[in-house]
Amino acid sequence: YGFLQAYKQLKAIVQKEQPDIIVAYLTRSELVARLVGRFSHIPVIGNFVSDLYSDAYNSTLSWKAKVLVPFFKWANKSTARFCKGFMAITDAVKQTNGKALGIDVNKIVVIHRGRDSSIFRFQAPQTQPGKPLRFLNVGRLVPVKGQRDLVLAFKEFLPACPQAVLHIAGDGP
Repeated sequence: YGFLQAYKQLKAIVQKEQPDIIVAYLTRSELVARLVGRFSHIPVIGNFVSDLYSDAYNSTLSWKAKVLVPFFKWANKSTARFCKGFMAITDAVKQTNGKALGIDVNKIVVIHRGRDSSIFRFQAPQTQPGKPLRFLNVGRLVPVKGQRDLVLAFKEFLPACPQAVLHIAGDGP
């Protein structure tokens, strides 16, 4: 996975730029950032963008990836203590990752990527006569991306806007 090369490259950037904080996303880059931050005495903020250790997430992985999950979980758990704190995209992701990695949930702040839908009042969208409301979802076609949930939600939406159309584009199994 090129950890040593990534460590050396990030260490050189950190020495040149002298940042006050390092924010890392996704497991491999976080592992490297945590080590560089630790040995450079720079605080690191980690991020949780998925339920990385849930059965649902891991059910779609290749056999090779499934074999590596325990290693990455161990490495993630072992280096999590190097982080000053964490951000998570949802409370569910906060809870599951906190539990899986033994992190005090008080060190994890939820910052939603989307909007709080509870503050919006639903109104049927206005469309041009004879032209249906069209939705497009683009993404990898894997269960963790939630297209199944999208289809189920769209089914509930259709009575309010029966001419609506849902398009899904992407690649996957």
